Amino acid sequence: AIAISGWTPDHLETLEAVAQWTVELARSDMVRDLEPRQYLTVSVPRVALAEIAGVAIASRFPRNWDIVMEHAGPGAVDGRERWSLRFQNVEVSAPVGTDLYYYQMNTIAIVPMAVDEHDWGLWQKLHESHPAFPAWPGPSGR
Repeated sequence: AIAISGWTPDHLETLEAVAQWTVELARSDMVRDLEPRQYLTVSVPRVALAEIAGVAIASRFPRNWDIVMEHAGPGAVDGRERWSLRFQNVEVSAPVGTDLYYYQMNTIAIVPMAVDEHDWGLWQKLHESHPAFPAWPGPSGR
């Protein structure tokens, strides 16, 4: 799999080029040779196509996020006050070789990743204990 992030509608020419390049990446030996549970993340700088400096293999930089709570005003339907949460990236100086470093240098960063989202210990425990799930409120009632 390939996960792409970073495009913006401000630079549609970049999005078009990234889409074409991603097709080529998907056809490459780099992707064909990925093992099960391996994938690539691709971070594309949010700049004009002419400003992209190239492509680099990177390591993952631990994300630094601030959670910002903003007052959104009264709701249009019920007038109740609304609040929203958003994640704001904290500006930091990233070490050379990380995805954030390359992103800050207007370079597309490819990070090789591996995943196993299952908690197999919990799966086994739930499978063996057959927990009673709440009834589903759908048409079948189960």
